[in-house]
Order: sequence, then structure tokens, then C-alpha cells
Amino acid sequence: MKTIGKQKTSSIYRKYSNKLIITKDELREYAKGKSEMNVIEFENFEKFTKPVKPKRFVTVAGKYIYEDEFEMIKKNKG
Repeated sequence: MKTIGKQKTSSIYRKYSNKLIITKDELREYAKGKSEMNVIEFENFEKFTKPVKPKRFVTVAGKYIYEDEFEMIKKNKG
């Protein structure tokens, strides 16, 4: 992990745009009514060239990945 901290909601997309795990619209919806949000910045985070769609809904907090899902992710990694 690189950093954790609060940031003004209005500056998050400008600063991290293509590094976010959510879209601009998802960020806008999630940030409604919030002037600041916690931001966690990771080092060596690997972004997939092809999106890997999970079978179940994933919250912003994340989810447990089962072995079959992990194998699917590995196959779609590059």
C-alpha cells in the first residue's frame, strides 16, 4: 500500500481518473453529499487489459474470491 488519507471529493477524479476501480459515474453517485472521502492508493496494482466480470455483485469494500473465480481471473489476466 502506498497511501491512505482523506481527500476532497471534487479532486479525486482529477487526480486518479484512470487509476480508479470505479467509473466516473459510479464515483459521482457514491460521493453524493460527501465533501471528503477516504482514498487508498496501492503500489504495483495490476490493471487487466480485458475486464473480468464477477458472477456476483461486488461492493466497494470488495469480496472473497473463491478458487474457481481465481482461476478465471488468472486465465483472463493478459
